[in-house]
Amino acid sequence: MMATQLARLHPKDVDAIIQTGWSTTLDTKPMQAFTLKSVSAIFPSRFPANMTTGYVTTSSATQREQTFYFPGHYDPAIPVVDYASVDTVTVGEMAAFAYFAEPSLGYTNPLMVVTGVHDFSLCPEETQASCDAALNRTRLDQFPDVPISKFAFYAPANTGHDLTLHYSANKTFEVVHRFLGKYF
Repeated sequence: MMATQLARLHPKDVDAIIQTGWSTTLDTKPMQAFTLKSVSAIFPSRFPANMTTGYVTTSSATQREQTFYFPGHYDPAIPVVDYASVDTVTVGEMAAFAYFAEPSLGYTNPLMVVTGVHDFSLCPEETQASCDAALNRTRLDQFPDVPISKFAFYAPANTGHDLTLHYSANKTFEVVHRFLGKYF
């Protein structure tokens, strides 16, 4: 989100963008079923009790696994470690999502969008064709000035939102590095 905003505000200051777990096709309906809780309430040993309640995360390890992973395509030990070292999101970040998706006019450098086919909020139909279309549309919606020659997208199959924690991660890294290698 930060690089996207920087490209929107100062398009010449960003050399390249790799957007991961992103598309401008956002289906918020599945997220309405989330139960978010204050991280200080869930993890009092990691987060101070006086921390604002606006820092939230999924309320259980099971919910996090169901939200971020595609069943059968990751090592089952990973979600346990992932939840034990859980990150946060703020209520403000969630409220500002539409702002982060505004067009970045004037940005013309390389852009790649990478989102798992089974990232149910960003590729809602969870098919290869519909996810490819959503990621391709992201360039048109958010980065209309990026030439098609400097744009690529990749939607790894059998992958949910946590791209780097699925068995497909090595292939995803390879595709991203190959894209960046064309420019740097």
